[in-house]
Amino acid sequence: MSKEKKPILRTTKITVTLVEAAKALGHEDWAYNGDYLDADPFDDVNHCGVSREDALNANLPSKYSGIEKLLPFVVARALEDADRQAVAGALGDARRDALVETFEKIGTVGEYPWDGGFVTLPKGEEPGVQSASLDTPNATMEIVIKNPEHLINEIVNGVGMFAPELNPYEPASDSEIKSYFLKYASDYFDVFGGSKAEVNDRAVDNAYPEDVDVMDALNFHLSEMSVKEVVEELMEVDGLIDGDLSSDEIRKSIKLISSVTSIEYITILRELAATLRKKGDEFKELAGGLMPE
Repeated sequence: MSKEKKPILRTTKITVTLVEAAKALGHEDWAYNGDYLDADPFDDVNHCGVSREDALNANLPSKYSGIEKLLPFVVARALEDADRQAVAGALGDARRDALVETFEKIGTVGEYPWDGGFVTLPKGEEPGVQSASLDTPNATMEIVIKNPEHLINEIVNGVGMFAPELNPYEPASDSEIKSYFLKYASDYFDVFGGSKAEVNDRAVDNAYPEDVDVMDALNFHLSEMSVKEVVEELMEVDGLIDGDLSSDEIRKSIKLISSVTSIEYITILRELAATLRKKGDEFKELAGGLMPE
């Protein structure tokens, strides 16, 4: 009497890129913005932006305290950039977490037709994904699969293919396991039911920029400003044109601007004084008071 063949029982692991993982589950759009599945900060068309009033009420890091009153529109742009980056970062994290959760849902019962009979695995050997672990710095994921040949065969059988893809009595190569698993992972949910994990909107909604992100955004916008642009912004400050600010107060404000930009204090003073003179005779006295002695 010939000895009955027993199905292969084993656990293996495969490493896939995050892009491969996303595409395998039907999330091709997630891979649009790079290997890490990061979100585009400007994809959010519903973002309401940051207003001048928001900027004026901003609680900025101490180094920048007061800038919001002098350059409110610049601060508003920086706050919006930082906010968008925070939301995009949270969305990227939520996407990666959703991939892990989705893969870890994949598992079958361990029984399917083969060569005129059935392959039935022992109790406790049900095929499935045991774990999925992110390696975000390397943009990869490690997926540990119990009895991968049988998992793939059951999904293939459920899809309605004529015959399973892999021999249930011989180990397939790592490249075959990876190829077939990625090919049929999304089909699992159509065959066996259940749903893919959704992105955690709550985590995205609760995303707020850190101080360092606000500082980086402010540094960028301030470093991009020319003297003319600084002066144009200053001319919009409440009280400057109305005469409610003295030359000493204006000088103090410009020193603050100069301390966090690469523009020299004297250069801003001279440009602002020249601009005020062009506004008319009523501003000449203020302009004269601003000029360095």
